[in-house]
Amino acid sequence: MLGGVAAMPWRQTEVEQMLNGQTVSAELAAQAATLAVRDARPLVSTRGTSNTAKVALTAALVRRAVLRMADSK
Repeated sequence: MLGGVAAMPWRQTEVEQMLNGQTVSAELAAQAATLAVRDARPLVSTRGTSNTAKVALTAALVRRAVLRMADSK
C-alpha cells in the first residue's frame, strides 16, 4: 500500500502477487519497484513545476521496503 503519493493510499496488487511466495533478493526488489511505478504519471502544476521526483522516490521506497521484508524474517 502506497500512501502519500496520491490523494488516497494506492494498493499495488500486481506487486503483491509478484512477491507472493518469492525469495526476496535485490533483483526482485528492483522488479517490484519498477512494477509499482510503471503507470505513474507525474503532475505538472499551473506554475510549470513537476513532481517527477516523486516517481523515483516511490520506486526507491518500494525497493527498500521489499529488501526490509527479507531482513525481518
